[in-house]
Amino acid sequence: MSLEKYFPYATWRKYQREIAEAVRKAVEKGEILLLEAPTGVGKTSAVLAGVLSAIEDSDLKVFFTARTKNQAMAPFRELKLLQKKGVHVFYSLFRSKKEMCSLESTQHMDYEEFLEFCKEKREQGCIYSTNVLKLKPEDLFDYCLIARTPVDFIEKCRFDDLCPYEAARRLVQLGAKVIIGSYPYVFDPKVQQSFFSMTGLSLDKIVLVVDEAHNLPSSLSNMLSIKMPMRLVRLAKKEASKYHFYDLARDCSRLLAFYRVLSRKINEKGVPINIDDILTAVRSVQSFVREAEALTIEKRKSEKVSKSRCYVRYVAKFLKSLLEFRRGYVLSARLEEGEVVLEYRCISPAGRLEQLFSNLGAGILMSATLQPKEFLSDILGLPSAKVREKRVGEIFPRENRLVVVATDVTSRYSERSDTMYERMCEYILSAYSVSPENKAILVVTPSYEFLKPIKRLLKGNPLIIEDESTRIEDIVNAVQAKNKTIVLAVAGGKIVEGIEIKSKSGSMISTVVIAGIPYPEPDIFNSKLKELISIKYSNKSLGWEYAFAIPAAMKIKQAAGRAIRSEKDKAAIVILDKRILTDSIRKFLPELLEDCFIVNSPKKLSEKLSLFFRSKNQV
Repeated sequence: MSLEKYFPYATWRKYQREIAEAVRKAVEKGEILLLEAPTGVGKTSAVLAGVLSAIEDSDLKVFFTARTKNQAMAPFRELKLLQKKGVHVFYSLFRSKKEMCSLESTQHMDYEEFLEFCKEKREQGCIYSTNVLKLKPEDLFDYCLIARTPVDFIEKCRFDDLCPYEAARRLVQLGAKVIIGSYPYVFDPKVQQSFFSMTGLSLDKIVLVVDEAHNLPSSLSNMLSIKMPMRLVRLAKKEASKYHFYDLARDCSRLLAFYRVLSRKINEKGVPINIDDILTAVRSVQSFVREAEALTIEKRKSEKVSKSRCYVRYVAKFLKSLLEFRRGYVLSARLEEGEVVLEYRCISPAGRLEQLFSNLGAGILMSATLQPKEFLSDILGLPSAKVREKRVGEIFPRENRLVVVATDVTSRYSERSDTMYERMCEYILSAYSVSPENKAILVVTPSYEFLKPIKRLLKGNPLIIEDESTRIEDIVNAVQAKNKTIVLAVAGGKIVEGIEIKSKSGSMISTVVIAGIPYPEPDIFNSKLKELISIKYSNKSLGWEYAFAIPAAMKIKQAAGRAIRSEKDKAAIVILDKRILTDSIRKFLPELLEDCFIVNSPKKLSEKLSLFFRSKNQV
């Protein structure tokens, strides 16, 4: 089938058809395609056109998985545009099961509690789920046709006393060709097993599309990790004693003694822990798990509520995970707000995901800043024989961009000083002084710690500062309201990761200043990853690249991409760190640095930027 049928626009942008053809070819061959294409090329529409044309006459389905709600809107918008074109591709969409529940009273529940509540409600005959089963298929598909947004789909179901989750699940069973859902539905083994069983899906009949795939390693690492604070073990002990499960209470006492010993040895940075040391604190994990389930049942009967939280059960879950997963995991202990917390951290999801990627019908991992093929294959467990790459170049004129590197500054920890921070701020203010009016300068620092002295030294200038509570819409509104301003942000944070600061005339960022290379701070986890890769390949340099250089390079590419969002935009990228020119990181940024200019004073920088912004052509 022609690609044009599933492409919602009258014309193709540069590289879009090339991308669609590469995607179609990969799907037909059952491959996993790593697709890197710059922001603005229109990846989602091109990828959907390629996938849908490849699977039209097959029983394959597209599973478009996204980390955030905003990302999930992209395929939804394209499907709605196809609908306007007269091409009806039926879809189903999923958010967290709790978020889709029609009962408002469930929203305050812990997620584990909610799942138990939902299960019991369904067994008792949930009216909302039952109403879905009464609908004719054509009536259910109408909800797809009339929904304006994913939220609208959920609200329309609720208004008609339907369970939105059950409606979405039923749509999959009835033949929805596209499924839009969050990461856990595919990547959390327990959730995936349950979800696929209930919907009749199988991995070999799925074309998995992952947007913003550069986030996949860190997102899955967080998803597949588990913490157990000391406070929770105290509550579990109290709970076990209350319900007369004295063996469980004694196990919890021994765990608490283990925590107290740790508290005298650790700090905020933490220490690695031998798994066997904690396992010897309990009689046996199997006994603990079995009795925890019995206590959970007893507690619910006693309290006569299905949503009662069980702390012992969570402790059992943590202990069980120590036995089930070893490869790619590190157990550590550290202080958080003065309390000992154990964390079983997944530093490499490959061991949990190899089977998934091997069994997929096909896959598309796409991003504007995608890591190297070897890195993704190692960290995610991609089957190398099935992996292909497609990386397209810049879509906007090269002369619209200037890259300048300052070689007399660095964020290297050993060289940080008041003098170095002051010199960096001189560069920032130099760039600010010659940047266009009615635009913003985005200053990206390696960390919040590094941001603080920069913020102090820039006081008195128009500033917008990112912090943990920053909302993206507030930043956009503030920039639009000011004549010219400096936006202070952190590499990998909300602003750099996905913000669009633009007006009708184009991007409102004229200059991106990368104030230091954003290497991750060394910790137990990235140090262990470095060690694992170094040993696996007998190559210490490769271990350092995986743990530090590649993550830093990806953050630099993200930051640099914030300014130019269309062919009308013109922007300068200023990198304030001499280390960027060393091969250990430069090799991961070839396009960004191949035509860069070198300066060694703020005055030279202002001259270069002034000439660039005044000219209509390349400097």
